[in-house]
Amino acid sequence: MRYFKNKFFLICLTVALCLTVFSVVLSASGHAWFLKDALNVISTPFRSAFNYCADGLQGFIDYFTEFDRISKENEELRKENEELKKLQADLEVLREENAWLRDFLDIKNQNLSFDLTDAIIIGKNSGASHRTLTLNKGSLYGIEAGMVVIAGEGLVGHITEVGLNTCEVVCISDASSSAGALVERSAMVGIIEGYYDGNCRFLYTTGFSDASDIAVGDTIISSGKGSIYPYGIKIGTVFEVQLDDASRSVIATVEPSVDFDSLSRVMIIKSYTVE
Repeated sequence: MRYFKNKFFLICLTVALCLTVFSVVLSASGHAWFLKDALNVISTPFRSAFNYCADGLQGFIDYFTEFDRISKENEELRKENEELKKLQADLEVLREENAWLRDFLDIKNQNLSFDLTDAIIIGKNSGASHRTLTLNKGSLYGIEAGMVVIAGEGLVGHITEVGLNTCEVVCISDASSSAGALVERSAMVGIIEGYYDGNCRFLYTTGFSDASDIAVGDTIISSGKGSIYPYGIKIGTVFEVQLDDASRSVIATVEPSVDFDSLSRVMIIKSYTVE
């Protein structure tokens, strides 16, 4: 092993001496350019390979630097998006609260005799012929059976059952519901009944002579007579009128003014003064 090392050393030393002498001779004879060109030829592939590796390494570093930057930007955008969504949800809640408060005040200002309390719908039950609601107010809040329930759009129904913290409401569109009503335009008096398709029917039974007193587009309101509902609460709008020859009555189909499916809050009339 020592012999091999000594021999390798001698070979390297000999090559170095030869290159040195060769360089000196070329320089003395004015042919240094040949040595320079030879070295350039020999080193060019190595320089190219080195530059290629350096460019690749720089590109690799740039890729991960850009990846980290984009990842941070995406995370910041995700957080901003979540904050914007939360802000939008908060604004929507405020908008609904403001709309609700505006409806509450409008009804209160138009009906000064109404003693109102608000309630939130916590349950809905609807079928082919029935529609009821469960509210988050009961006897602990002074709620009693028979109290009228309204919304900003109009009449909802009346309370039939009361617990400590909840109560049940039968909607005006329930098939078991009926109330005195009239046509706001002509003061034509009749009865409003719930119907199986979620609409209501207005019945007038004094003959055909007054059929012109009701037409498509007319507004139906509570009459305040023969029922627990106070006068003047909007019930719905007529969209079809039929004359029943057998019963000699006018039957108008009425679309309720309240959208029961989207309804979330209501007002309970705890008491009112009959004018």
